[in-house]
Amino acid sequence: MIHSGAIIGAGIPQFQSITFKKLKSRYDFFRTDRDKRDFVSGGAAAGVAAAFGAPIGGVLFSLEEGCSFWNQKLTWRTFFCSMSATFTLNFFLSGLDDNAWGSFYSPGLINFGVFQCTEEHKTNGSCRLWTAIDLFIFILMGLIGGLLGAIFNHLNKRLTIHRMKHVNTKHFRVKILEALLVAMVTTTVAFVAAMTLGNCKPVPTRLINQTTPNIEDTVRTYFCKDGYYNDMATLFFNSQEEAIKQLFHQEGQFSLQSLSIFFICFFLLACWTYGTQVPSGLFVPCLLCGAAYGRFVSTLLINVIGYDKGIYSGTYSLIGAAAFLGGVVRMTISLTVILIESTNEISYGLPLMLTLMVAKWSGDFFNEGLYDIHIHLKGVPLLEWDTPEGMHKLLARNIMSTDLQFIFSRTRVAVIQRLLKTTRHNAYPVVSITNRGDVSNFSVNQNYDDNEELDPTQIEQTGQVRVMKFEGLILRSQLTTLLKNNIYYEEQSMVSSQPNINYKTLTADYPRYPDIVDIRNDDINNMKFILDVRPYMNTTPYIVYQDTPVPQVFHLFRSMGLRHLPVLDHYGQIHGIITRHNLTHEFLEERQHELNEMEDLTLFRRMHE
Repeated sequence: MIHSGAIIGAGIPQFQSITFKKLKSRYDFFRTDRDKRDFVSGGAAAGVAAAFGAPIGGVLFSLEEGCSFWNQKLTWRTFFCSMSATFTLNFFLSGLDDNAWGSFYSPGLINFGVFQCTEEHKTNGSCRLWTAIDLFIFILMGLIGGLLGAIFNHLNKRLTIHRMKHVNTKHFRVKILEALLVAMVTTTVAFVAAMTLGNCKPVPTRLINQTTPNIEDTVRTYFCKDGYYNDMATLFFNSQEEAIKQLFHQEGQFSLQSLSIFFICFFLLACWTYGTQVPSGLFVPCLLCGAAYGRFVSTLLINVIGYDKGIYSGTYSLIGAAAFLGGVVRMTISLTVILIESTNEISYGLPLMLTLMVAKWSGDFFNEGLYDIHIHLKGVPLLEWDTPEGMHKLLARNIMSTDLQFIFSRTRVAVIQRLLKTTRHNAYPVVSITNRGDVSNFSVNQNYDDNEELDPTQIEQTGQVRVMKFEGLILRSQLTTLLKNNIYYEEQSMVSSQPNINYKTLTADYPRYPDIVDIRNDDINNMKFILDVRPYMNTTPYIVYQDTPVPQVFHLFRSMGLRHLPVLDHYGQIHGIITRHNLTHEFLEERQHELNEMEDLTLFRRMHE
């Protein structure tokens, strides 16, 4: 649901489709990268809201896990989107399930039931949801849940690396065979475990806090006589949502043996499944695995240790689910709110928050969350909330990319074509030649040409040095669009003879701009044609100086949602560019390590001089 919502969010601002080519709209207001990111954030939040009936939790999930750039406007827009998704779902569920169109009281797609003691238990005082003493047990469960989550993440990381090397690089049939293998092993384990290791228990009269006319519909009597159910089969052969409800609310018992075996088997199967070429989720499998862990703890406390008989087993199952899921994904605020909204029990706020915080701390001691692990393995430059410790020593000059590929404000079309074919940058600095400044330690690329300066590599003159002054940025997509529309003029003509296009034409192909190899035009190979990029380049981009501290660069980049940040000196000469890749934790820590080694080497040389 989260992924589906994000896909819908990414598609809506385009207002066009590859499959339905005639589906196009003239409304192009949102056809920018910034708006597309905002729509993706809203779509992910709507997916969470629809799945769990948690609109506020969806907003917090998108804020905590789903984006690198956030602002105040995006907060209320995302909240409106997730709230609309929740009530749209409720409207259809009310009509389709209850035939009561317009009733907006239905929960989300996943319903965990109501956590409350029965009137019978309240009368004799044999039930309580949780007390202050239970908080110490919950904290310990969070600690163990973080450790289990770290193990889960480590195993899945090794499996993912193996898939990337030996499965994803092979023919697509290998991926299908792996998915079939996972399905076969899962089915075999479920049937064998339920057949040989399951225990037959008396069928309970009802599920706690759930009015079910036929209790036999929610339990599985697999190889058990009449009046009994197989506890292992009940967990394996129900839907995951129904199995979670069983662990949260069933009045019957699950043996310690069945709970432990189910947890181990489901733990390994879920770890193996996540990352295969099928749309497998992570939230619900981890909730089910953690619910079995929590129910194991409550059963152990009651039947073995002899803890107070009045404890509510469903609370421990919920805490176990939160502890394990928090140990895997390392979410705190958003997961707390999602579980509170899913259970409609605000009193669980404190134990859930404590459990998730402890689970995150214990898991972070060993590795990262599973989302972050896969992001790093895929090489996605997703920015964290802040820089690593000790980054104040690094300056912009230490992390910028110095391999500059630039163009002049008026450049030969053939040169631009060659540039686009030989590089894959998304933006190019536009420079001009000036006679002021010092160009020491600055290399000029010899592949460029200009109408005014036919040989820009000769920047040194007698008694004077010429430098490259930064004028602005132009995107790769803009250059290809200009070439596609023949926006250039002959060298013998005036610059005013160059045709013009408006913003709508410039962004008409968003987000699938033409590739330079697909542009078939014999004119662009002619050295006599010149392209003037000044009307289309960004003349006022955000810039930083070489001595700007990295934390300041990071916060500017993240808060403004930038993709490129030119680094200049005080003469206006460009020395490098910073992108998201230059601000990832791995890159910053590598540069910090290199800087520390250089400082140690310098100190060593001074000591021996």
